Amino acid sequence: MIRFFKLILIAQLLISGGLNVYSQTTEELRKQADAYFEAGQFVQATPIYSKLLAQTPRDYDINFRYGTCLLYNSHNKEEAIRYLSYSVKGPDIDKRAFYYLGRAYHLNYQFNDAIIQYEKFKSVANPAQLKEFAVDRQIIACKNGKKLLSNVTDMIVIQKTEIRYEDFYEIYKLNNIGGTILVTDEFQSKIDKQKGHRAVIHFPANSPGIYYSSYGEDGTTGLDIYVKKNYRMENMHPLKTSGRSKY
Repeated sequence: MIRFFKLILIAQLLISGGLNVYSQTTEELRKQADAYFEAGQFVQATPIYSKLLAQTPRDYDINFRYGTCLLYNSHNKEEAIRYLSYSVKGPDIDKRAFYYLGRAYHLNYQFNDAIIQYEKFKSVANPAQLKEFAVDRQIIACKNGKKLLSNVTDMIVIQKTEIRYEDFYEIYKLNNIGGTILVTDEFQSKIDKQKGHRAVIHFPANSPGIYYSSYGEDGTTGLDIYVKKNYRMENMHPLKTSGRSKY
């Protein structure tokens, strides 16, 4: 009988120890995912949040963070909208959730819904967040997008072709404007690499410089247009264009 109780005690200790290890592992995963997220490394954070979400699918904060990651790691913006829409229903949800939900609607051409979420973000964000996310500029872009779409007539599909994502820009025909479209990592800053941003460049023939998109060295002004002149020379530093786009 004594031996029987000893076996039960040992089994309980093993089960308890296993749960503690599992809990620690989950905490470590969350810590790692959050560190990637706050550093803007959304691509790296995505698979970790996916695992955490499988364990706690109704966690509002994880839904917010996973939905935000999908903006940078998925071509299906509706998936991001689904998770972010759920997250903003949570009490005391991270204020950034409203911005990223607006951004998801924005990228999905749902401009009215995007403006609503951007305005919600403006009403709850602190001054530092308003400066970081430049939400007024996004609202202006949405309003311009609405104007452009209002002039769109019915489109006729002339040809449908299925190609690999990395070959997408090779189908562009530049007969009228000339030059070449490049997708390159050559000019990536550290922030660009963290955010998974690859510049799409139109390189005109006989151009003295090359224009490309980048978050810059510190990301303080968001995604912007830079120009690298005399690009064949070594140790050249990018210079921001004289006029920064509002859009």
